Amino acid sequence: MALSLYPQLNFGRLHSRNPHIKGVAEKMGRSAGSLALKLTNFASLDPLLKQKGMAHTSAQDRALWAEFETRRGDVRAEGETLLHALFGLREDQELDFLDPKGIRVVASEMEIEAEETAEKTDDELRRLRRGYWFFRQAILNIYDVQCCITGIAMPRLLIASHIRPARKFPEERFNLNNGLCLSGLHSPAFAGGLITLDEKYRLVLSPRLKKQFSKEALKTNFEPYEGQPIRLPNVLAEPSQESLAYHREHVFTA
Repeated sequence: MALSLYPQLNFGRLHSRNPHIKGVAEKMGRSAGSLALKLTNFASLDPLLKQKGMAHTSAQDRALWAEFETRRGDVRAEGETLLHALFGLREDQELDFLDPKGIRVVASEMEIEAEETAEKTDDELRRLRRGYWFFRQAILNIYDVQCCITGIAMPRLLIASHIRPARKFPEERFNLNNGLCLSGLHSPAFAGGLITLDEKYRLVLSPRLKKQFSKEALKTNFEPYEGQPIRLPNVLAEPSQESLAYHREHVFTA
């Protein structure tokens, strides 16, 4: 559960006074200090943070992180499923860690493509839903709850978008390096190949976008950001260059 919680919180707030940590620790029957210590131990193992966390990790912590490195998606989905059960939530409810004041229970609005749900057991579907919710929470968190193109900062208008499509690359479903935080307008434009990012994370517009959108819509929503670099995450989890290269070659319409 701690490993699932870890990327959903900012590194600078992994302390016992954090209301999210206090809320989870209370449900676990543990002290907030012990949970905060576990989170900082994971931070010390995270190569993205270049060992900024505490160095006194246990053999158990290192073993769990090693398992996480080999099957990231499964471990994160399992951890989120455990957190969901810990709080006794219904299937139509999720835990929201984005409010700095504390944990909120919110209605689940996860939509999963039919191709991904086919021939899955109820247990597999639960883990899939929990994994996708984790992906959304973590992506919005590491992008400071802002669209990386426009800076829009309203959570309900933001989407955790995959760079390489999850249906074709299921192993990338919950990989945070395969995600972007985009607005409800720019996410479908990205998924539909109307926009992409170049090697320096600058926005590229498709000629098809320029033909299909009105001049006013282009002027307001796309042209001001063309050629500009996106806002990169607040940790060193930059979008994968391999995933972006795939998007430019196989999704984007030049």
